[in-house]
Amino acid sequence: MNKWISFMVFFALLILSTLILFVPSCKLSPQGIVFLHGDFASPVLLETRIQSTQTIDFVFSEALSKFSAELKEKKTGEVLDSRFVMREEDGRFMVSLQLEEGTKAGEGYELHARIFDVAGNSCDILFEFSGFNDRIPQVIINEIQTEYSKPKAEFIELYCQTSGNIGGMYLYNAGDGEALAYTFPAVEVSAGEYIVLHYRSLPEEDIVDELFALDESGGTYSHPEARDFWVAENKARLPKSDVILLKSSFMGEIIDAVMYSESGKTEWKTDALKAAARAAVEVGFYTSDLPADLPCSDGLTATRTLSRQSDGTWFVTKTSGATPGYENCTVPY
Repeated sequence: MNKWISFMVFFALLILSTLILFVPSCKLSPQGIVFLHGDFASPVLLETRIQSTQTIDFVFSEALSKFSAELKEKKTGEVLDSRFVMREEDGRFMVSLQLEEGTKAGEGYELHARIFDVAGNSCDILFEFSGFNDRIPQVIINEIQTEYSKPKAEFIELYCQTSGNIGGMYLYNAGDGEALAYTFPAVEVSAGEYIVLHYRSLPEEDIVDELFALDESGGTYSHPEARDFWVAENKARLPKSDVILLKSSFMGEIIDAVMYSESGKTEWKTDALKAAARAAVEVGFYTSDLPADLPCSDGLTATRTLSRQSDGTWFVTKTSGATPGYENCTVPY
């Protein structure tokens, strides 16, 4: 009998401890468990808008009672002086962070914030971003090489139609994944300049990102009159069916888009490709997001690229038609 009583007591305590662990809205009183009623959900950050070099807006799921934040420049660790204003706008709860001195175009920053809603629930936020750039030039995607044959690495070539600063400009190909997107450093560029993003950093000692002079970098497919950048990678990154988006920043507008597909494809194979294709159509770069309606990438090699023509069409160039850093080949494969 004593063993049976001991077992029942143990079992009751086990159930009680389980309830205490897994019922968040309760407390233990001398009389037992008392269930609490009310708001126990932490506020949620819904959206971030970098409005200018001095203003960042945050949109939250509910009204806040307290907001504290520290904004640092990642490279130097310098803390930027700031103040904030909480407000409600069209039923949305917002915090506007205003900086005494503006962020620098393309520089990395991180924001650490702690927020409390009116019920006392809290949430910590870590937000990393590039400094706002209001001088992004007009840039188009101009040439794509998806195949690799050492030492000829894959690349995406851009063409600057106007002058400006490319700091924070964001190049994303959906077939590779947004986590591996490339953000350009703050660099002044001129109208008519080519930018070549090489998708492998082969072990060549003279490979450098050209932040200043155009002839700083060596390496196969670099060009003395183009601006070369190198991705720190040594594996395939550009599939033959892909959607490439060029954006003014990570959260900025799409400034150019290119979609292409191998023949016989009827749909995109991942949700990321589908979403990127829809985005390219929504902003007006394409009228259809179906692979069958896009430029065909059949025939691409390490010396045959997908190239934009003067009328805006794309085709695979002839063998040895790759032209990284200078005018595109006009002879199709």
